[in-house]
Amino acid sequence: PFSSIYTIPPTPVQIPPLVNTPGIRRAAGVTSKVLAFGCGGADAGSAWPVAPGYLVTNAHVVAGSTSVEVDPPSGATFHATVVLYDANVDVAVLRVPGIGLSPLSTTGGDPARGTAGAVIGFPGGGDEAVVSAAVSGTEMARGYNIYGDVLVTRDIAVLAAHVIPGNSGGPMVDTNGTVVGLVFAASTTDPSQGYALTIPQIAPDVHAGVGRTQPVSTQSCTS
Repeated sequence: PFSSIYTIPPTPVQIPPLVNTPGIRRAAGVTSKVLAFGCGGADAGSAWPVAPGYLVTNAHVVAGSTSVEVDPPSGATFHATVVLYDANVDVAVLRVPGIGLSPLSTTGGDPARGTAGAVIGFPGGGDEAVVSAAVSGTEMARGYNIYGDVLVTRDIAVLAAHVIPGNSGGPMVDTNGTVVGLVFAASTTDPSQGYALTIPQIAPDVHAGVGRTQPVSTQSCTS
């Protein structure tokens, strides 16, 4: 499930040709699949490393879960502990000791319109996919949290990209492999448009989560 977005998007840019750069390949090499169990099956999403032993994903990926595993591209499987859960922003931080993934660098602010790169994730919970993407713009968007019961305003990037469930929690990176946003939603009206939380929006949660060791509640399932 994706959060509802109520916004008038900026004029979209065209999806650029996919650029296969060393930075994008490096980011793909550490972006991992997340499987969350406990809501009648396994909910799939994506995550990327923000510090040694810590990854970030969306809260809606792990909502209501009783067990979470992370599968990096190496093929191994690791148990993950949810150490931060923010249902309003739609961010969760996972502690995964021993996973050995190098953290990705992030931008210091909102990405500029026209920033090109790729969305990396595991659409449909299947194999990893790297798809071309560009930033159409950023805005403060008003919408509901993942449970549909709190109206929140979030700093988001509107993406020209094909985003489907399973991409949630994955990064959008520029051609250098620097993360410019955390993918969290797809347009319900335009299949070539998606949404990402900007780095300034997720940074407080990431900083608060890194270093924690104790599990937190993932509250209830979203559906």
